[in-house]
Amino acid sequence: MVDTFTQKCTRCGEGYPRRKMVGACQKCGGIIKISYDYSEVGKTLDKKKIRGRPFNLWRYSELLPLSSAENVITLGEGGTPLIRSERFASKLGLRNLYFKDEAMLPTGSLKDRCATVSISKAKEAAVKSVVISSSGNAAASMSAYSARAGIRCLVFVPSSAVPSKLLQVTTYGGKVIKVNGTTGNSVKLAADATRKFGWPNVSTAAVYNPYALEGQKTSAYEMVEQLDWKTPDWLVIPVGSGNNLAGHWAGFSDFDELGFTNRRPKIAAVQAAGCAPFTEAVEKGSKPSEVQAWENPETIAGGVRDEFPYDVELALPALRESKGVAVNVTDSEIIETMKGLGADEGIYSEPTGAVAAAGLKHLVASRTIDKDELIVVMVTGSGLKDPGSLSRHFPEPPVIDADINHATKYLA
Repeated sequence: MVDTFTQKCTRCGEGYPRRKMVGACQKCGGIIKISYDYSEVGKTLDKKKIRGRPFNLWRYSELLPLSSAENVITLGEGGTPLIRSERFASKLGLRNLYFKDEAMLPTGSLKDRCATVSISKAKEAAVKSVVISSSGNAAASMSAYSARAGIRCLVFVPSSAVPSKLLQVTTYGGKVIKVNGTTGNSVKLAADATRKFGWPNVSTAAVYNPYALEGQKTSAYEMVEQLDWKTPDWLVIPVGSGNNLAGHWAGFSDFDELGFTNRRPKIAAVQAAGCAPFTEAVEKGSKPSEVQAWENPETIAGGVRDEFPYDVELALPALRESKGVAVNVTDSEIIETMKGLGADEGIYSEPTGAVAAAGLKHLVASRTIDKDELIVVMVTGSGLKDPGSLSRHFPEPPVIDADINHATKYLA
């Protein structure tokens, strides 16, 4: 690995040693930005060398904040498929639509990208325990990678968390504690635990854990490669905390700085109508400091049920710099899109994973996106994460005798 990164506070400029695992700035509480010396990175990283490496997340090691390869904790993450859409695209009249299917990662969601970098950093810093607040997917990822590293993982989840996700966390050895109230309450407890016990907070928001964003950005690298070193015209992405959006923007920016591409995409942020503080901020033209928490958040898409976009300080400027937009979708639209992804493309998505595709329909209908543009839509998690969300929306299959004549009326 090439030790070419620095860790500095975006607010006060305080720097930290490379091997230190940092959360928020210890001096002023600001967000830690991890920066790279692109001239040094370029000496060992080019397109040819990238192509010659295994297609996984750590092929971009020069752009990841680890000092030694011996500290990498991996389950084979990265290299998720970029699926060219046929039937779903045809129904919308689109000619160049792709789905980046992050459900194919080891624990079934994009959070594995955050976890491999965060827990590898924890190992490098000789950490023994970590704490996280999560609605389920990030907790599962961090628990799995912590198990691999021999690190204890303590998990705070909102009381509304999906039971199947909690089972996954528990199976990986994560210590689960359910917290009454909204996601914000579990976020507060994780932060309090960090202050009281000193455990690093590996929640997937840069305000607590800058390494989560570093993992997220590798998805953008992969898209560019998979599109034969082209940048999409649009990236359509679901938004909760805003970390995923900020991470992808950082990834496209890295490749632009290295000369691997010559532009960055427009970003379309999609939120659930029942919890849309980020969209509201975009529509009002708010500054990050003016963004308000959403009262009574409610949506089937638990992964974006963040009443406050914790990484708004990074995500809002990124969206505006991209000349992007933000839209909302209803729960009924999310459900119909989950069905459409399955029936038209063979993609089994959880509710949060279908949020971006549901938003795409609005963007096409409003002519925000042109039908000839190159579009990538994020599918962030597997339907196996939350099978109950769709089960009540389908009829029970018939039960018949083993008689072909009886079966014929169902097979016609």
